[in-house]
Amino acid sequence: MSIKKIVILSGLLFPLIIYMLTTYLYSHDSYDGEHFGLLDAVWKCTRFEHYLDWLLSPFSMLALFFYYVVSAFVTPLLLWWLKKYNNHMQ
Repeated sequence: MSIKKIVILSGLLFPLIIYMLTTYLYSHDSYDGEHFGLLDAVWKCTRFEHYLDWLLSPFSMLALFFYYVVSAFVTPLLLWWLKKYNNHMQ
């Protein structure tokens, strides 16, 4: 696999992995073991359901969108830098 494909693949996967990890860290502290979400009148849920609620929340999805916006700028810059570096080495 070429380095260009690795950089592009990492540019597609890293934002998703970072989003899932940060969402897990935020949702982990807010789980009280009994209730789903912030309201006490809602049914009880498991830790996994609580995590999915955070993961699929529209406000959390906005963070995923911004992670991909940053990746859309960083990945081409990294490809440009690697191309420039490889030209100097030859």
